[in-house]
Amino acid sequence: MIRVKYNLDTKQVLGNYPPNINYPSITIDEENKTITDSSGTFPYIEITKEQHEANIGKNMVVINDNYQEYIKTNAELLQEAKDAKIKELEIFHESDSARILTINEKFQVNTNYETTRKWFNEIIDDLKNEAYVTGTSYKTVTFDWEISTGVWIPLNLEQLCQFKYAVFNITKTNFKQYRAHIKAIEALSSVEDVNSYDFTQGYLLDNQLTFDL
Repeated sequence: MIRVKYNLDTKQVLGNYPPNINYPSITIDEENKTITDSSGTFPYIEITKEQHEANIGKNMVVINDNYQEYIKTNAELLQEAKDAKIKELEIFHESDSARILTINEKFQVNTNYETTRKWFNEIIDDLKNEAYVTGTSYKTVTFDWEISTGVWIPLNLEQLCQFKYAVFNITKTNFKQYRAHIKAIEALSSVEDVNSYDFTQGYLLDNQLTFDL
């Protein structure tokens, strides 16, 4: 018979001890059916080799001296469903549909506002300064933006401001939706409601911006 050590409070199996093996670091009390090791004294039951082999890899517990597989509670199943749904939301939030801004139906830009805000501000300030120093109109001073390798498009100050606003609006709106969906998912009370929840609602998707170039 194989001794199965378990936690008396949680019922979780903590270890298996086949017979005819020397265990110098533990003390087995056969009269009281306990096993003592460095972490404390725990009760044990005895099971057959067949029982042990049939349940290898399963989450086992001991309830009323019965060796059985742990059955998750409804609360645990609900939380697992919520965690999985929020993970799906996180992936969607970073997807091309939610992140990419397409310029003139051709060029794609990732709308990560935190990383592009400084870039926009610096370029816009530089153009304003250039217009001031040279006396050039804001409408004619331009910045050559490399939209892809070796492909440059001239953007004037007004277009850059439109570009910056579009990026900001997409990021702001979608981040608010992301937070709102997490809160809504966490408030759901059934696995069925969690599984059917549509977190794409409210998102700005497949965004387009057109310039007269």
